Amino acid sequence: MNNEIKAFSRPKALLNKLENNSKLGIRGTQGTLRLKVLLGNSGSYTWQIGQAQNQIIDEIRLRQGDSFIPTKIGMYIQKVASTLTDSDQVTAIDRTFPNPLIFTGAAEAALLEGLYHGRIVFNINSTNLVEFIDTLQFRRVGMAQQLVNYVVASPAGNGIQRDSWDGGDYGLIPFHQDILLNGQANQSVQLQLPTAINAAGTSSSNYAILIMRGIMILNGAKMTQDASINSFLTKNFAQ
Repeated sequence: MNNEIKAFSRPKALLNKLENNSKLGIRGTQGTLRLKVLLGNSGSYTWQIGQAQNQIIDEIRLRQGDSFIPTKIGMYIQKVASTLTDSDQVTAIDRTFPNPLIFTGAAEAALLEGLYHGRIVFNINSTNLVEFIDTLQFRRVGMAQQLVNYVVASPAGNGIQRDSWDGGDYGLIPFHQDILLNGQANQSVQLQLPTAINAAGTSSSNYAILIMRGIMILNGAKMTQDASINSFLTKNFAQ
């Protein structure tokens, strides 16, 4: 008799199967990937998923031995001081829209709006598993906007100190497709725009941030792989 617990979703079914074979040393936890790419004058950018020597200090990439199932995804932009020190990177604010009072270069904010006319593509082992997540879904302009004055008359200096950030998942959307990212696979996420735009910073550096929240499968890379719309596959377990 098969005593395996059934689940209503493929991620839960996969975790049940792994947990029922506890001697594998694999466990599922909540997790986050934070990927970052420098913007310039281009129509395409690539976020690298796997760990590498050149990753930016505030990135959280997928370790080689782990797997990850995204359940939420969001894209943000950053304006980082031109010195690009580690401190500059980790203190820069993730923003949900190109506030023209922050991105103050000539046409800088207007050009950054082009990022929200693009799409996100997941490529795993030379196959595009996801191709049409439109980036407009990630644009948020809250009631509070940094540097906007709420008192026009004197005394001067009255203004909003930060943009709105309504809740911990602000800027994220549900990720409905059950795909599995594997730390040993050749994989990346691409931001593709209709045409090249100059999204570089003025006396600064602009970045696009991709945040994925979901299920991290620790030590699961060797035992799991993605089969896209069919199912998650697991290799034969040693008895």
